[in-house]
Amino acid sequence: WADYDMTVQISRSNQDYVINSLPDALQDELIKIFSGDKLASIPVFLFLRSPFKDQFLLDLWQAMYPQTFEKEMVVASGEAEADRMFLVTHGTLKMEDSNGATVSTLRP
Repeated sequence: WADYDMTVQISRSNQDYVINSLPDALQDELIKIFSGDKLASIPVFLFLRSPFKDQFLLDLWQAMYPQTFEKEMVVASGEAEADRMFLVTHGTLKMEDSNGATVSTLRP
């Protein structure tokens, strides 16, 4: 798990380094390649109508960072402030109610 996590972190760090070393005009194009339009395919963003949609998604992608979690680890609770969004790329994320009953399971 630690090796995988380190590999993911290094990969993102390398991507950020490459992006930041380019002229501004090329940065957006490279981010589109790295992101693979992953955010644009998420249902909540599919129907976003704005002339700034592409730039918004690029800015959002750049603000995101990879995290890995151990199996059965609590990553958020109902009492916590909703201050982040999770994009599941590997594994599953189970959502439970306060009684421990599964409400939903999120997959890539």
